[in-house]
Amino acid sequence: MKATSSSIQKRQGSGNLNSALSAASATPHSSFVKKRHEHPRQLSHNYRGKRVGSCHSITKSGNTNSNELYLNDSPLKTKTHMPSTEGSPCRPRRHVTQPTPSQSDVFQRLYSSKPKSQSQKPQSNVHRRSCLEKVNSIAELYNILYRKDPYLFKCSSYRTTPPFMQSPMDPNAISLNSLNIYERGEIIRKDNLYYVPTSLERNINLKSYGNNFGFDDNAGNYIVVPNDHINYRFQILQNIGNGSFGNVILAQDHKYKGNNLVAIKIINNNFNSSIQSVNEIKMLKHMKGRQHPNVIEFYEHFNFRSHICIVTEVLSLNLYSVLEITQFRGFSFDLIKEFSKQILSGLTYLHSLKIVHCDIKPENVMIKLPENPQDNTFTVKVIDFGSSCFDDKKTFTYIQSRYYRAPEIILGANYDNKIDVWSLGCLLAELFTGSPLLAGKNEIDQIGLMLEIFGAPNSSTILTMRSKLTRSILQSSEKINLNMNVPNEKQIKKTLLYKIFDLNGKINMSILNHYKTASNSTKKQFRLNSKNLETCLGIGNSGSATAKQFTNFLRRAFVWDPKDRVGVEDLLQDEFLR
Repeated sequence: MKATSSSIQKRQGSGNLNSALSAASATPHSSFVKKRHEHPRQLSHNYRGKRVGSCHSITKSGNTNSNELYLNDSPLKTKTHMPSTEGSPCRPRRHVTQPTPSQSDVFQRLYSSKPKSQSQKPQSNVHRRSCLEKVNSIAELYNILYRKDPYLFKCSSYRTTPPFMQSPMDPNAISLNSLNIYERGEIIRKDNLYYVPTSLERNINLKSYGNNFGFDDNAGNYIVVPNDHINYRFQILQNIGNGSFGNVILAQDHKYKGNNLVAIKIINNNFNSSIQSVNEIKMLKHMKGRQHPNVIEFYEHFNFRSHICIVTEVLSLNLYSVLEITQFRGFSFDLIKEFSKQILSGLTYLHSLKIVHCDIKPENVMIKLPENPQDNTFTVKVIDFGSSCFDDKKTFTYIQSRYYRAPEIILGANYDNKIDVWSLGCLLAELFTGSPLLAGKNEIDQIGLMLEIFGAPNSSTILTMRSKLTRSILQSSEKINLNMNVPNEKQIKKTLLYKIFDLNGKINMSILNHYKTASNSTKKQFRLNSKNLETCLGIGNSGSATAKQFTNFLRRAFVWDPKDRVGVEDLLQDEFLR
């Protein structure tokens, strides 16, 4: 049987040209987030970034200023304890959809004439939905999570409030024998010391510039050693995630009394990762001081041994991990309502600050579990601002993960914060069914699936997009950063906005299917309006009022024209959420 559920997750991201037209717009985040790896960048199928985590497995270590903190060994430290659905017919494998764009133009990357390898068909939503009943309530969800890993609940209280500072260590009381040769010079430049480990060995070589004197591996990631220090303040407890961005660690902050646990994202020691992390820090600092309960809390950032470090609160697990632990059963309407309200609340806050998130997906939304699983409190938080931008400053030319990518991004048109609304619609549909609604293998596939479910956009929408795109080039050509190439008319004509629509803005399905054949070995042709949203959601025969409200709720998000797409504030007032 060639078709497997894993194929639905193979993604080959392709960049969009759009944001380079307007001007110059991770991951972080901390806490235990499991990310998907890019198929083109890494075929190893490792998870990107942040893992499900909990604050346990802390061993006692000799140090000169450490509160005793004991937690049982974490089964999450081993691969065998990672949320697994082996044996489940519902088990997909996911990979991140944002590979580094190549230097070639958009047309060559999307429509290469080279033959593609045989792709397996994704498992249908209908089969997956028939596996198990949906998770109906918060109590049922907590029961499932508790059976999987009780430690997720035991570590809900991470930071003493308010935190009480303790006095720095006396540098003269520190034995030089406990420091390696690099640290003996490094410690002199530190104003305050709060934690210095003892009896830890590192293979330091001051002549090894390539590997950051032995602190980094060959990929530029900081080598994490449990009970070592970060910036002579944070005690490393365990590594809770790693990926293309770097590492995420669980650490104890010794600047404050008590067991103040934080998540630290240690960015990979390369230029591209550093640039993206700088963008994220800019967004987090813009929000600091006006914190919202549905957005991850940022504490501080610093540079340590050529690595940018971002310190945030510790959260429990992301929504993809929740789906995985629940065997991709999907959630009931009541739970979908709760998710929707809190995510929309967070997005409303971001949009009020003129921030476009640009990467809403299950991995970038986390939940914070209560200490007691019998407690039905439920907190959802939006994380990862590495791809975010301000409304008037579009920095990145490649945004959003493919399954959740808005049509204007795929087409190469201008965009605004309405792209977050489209992504949210895709996210909520996936939370309901347990599988992605639009699981395209590439951008041609992605746009084809949209056409099958939502029909073709109005010709006026396409013509308006083209007009705005051309006008934005003329207005912003002098404002674009020197390190960015200003797209010319020839490059613009290679975007899907021009390639698959005729001069009058009408979709040309023959050309679209030609590109599909060139970019994918399958011979299946796209057909306009060949599917409907109700059937894709598995509620086609449902006569319930709630099912109809949910479908209408999603339809308001799945609108081709951004100006006609509902905003997050209006979506919060939808009858489905009342």
